[in-house]
Amino acid sequence: MKEVNKILEKILLPMNNSWEIAEVKVDEASEEISVELKYCQPYIEVGKQRYGIYDHHPMRCWRHLDLWQYKTLY
Repeated sequence: MKEVNKILEKILLPMNNSWEIAEVKVDEASEEISVELKYCQPYIEVGKQRYGIYDHHPMRCWRHLDLWQYKTLY
């Protein structure tokens, strides 16, 4: 699974160290790939000021470019 995550990070989601791929699910029946991202820092930095993470939105989903015949969702 780590190999799949590395491929996705390189090709689809060039990310910084603040984000990581938490889970990848492939649904053969519906031909969908779901990628779950996770923010891994305890704060966000704006300018030179640090702010703690306290407001978490409900999980959201958006459509990415398809991978082969699979719909790709994040």
